[in-house]
Amino acid sequence: MRVRVQPGAAREGLKVDGDALRVQVTARALEGRANRAVCRLVAAALEVAPGRVVLVRGERSRDKWLRVEGMSARVAVDRLRGKAYNSKGQADEGASSGGGSSERRRSVRAARNPSAKIPPEGGGEGQ
Repeated sequence: MRVRVQPGAAREGLKVDGDALRVQVTARALEGRANRAVCRLVAAALEVAPGRVVLVRGERSRDKWLRVEGMSARVAVDRLRGKAYNSKGQADEGASSGGGSSERRRSVRAARNPSAKIPPEGGGEGQ
């Protein structure tokens, strides 16, 4: 897959831009540090072992080509599309559809455990 790298960024992250992946790493482009950080970050975001992400082309360029062993580029990009990841490869809170309303949370709890008594919002006695 095609990757555009920004080494020496203030914080790490990645996002899909068209069919390319944009990756920001805090590591400087010295002695392959940024390349290793890119592979580590992409692996964490895809939830694969770091050894499965291989730099194919662009060792000294900001434009690189990565291969994820056992996964096509289209599948990898689709898994990352629409999500923002932080330096640990975890989805950022603001990028996901976090939580939902309290009514939704109550109905989900009730569906998981129908015998549980869930008080109405406000914590008072039931109506």
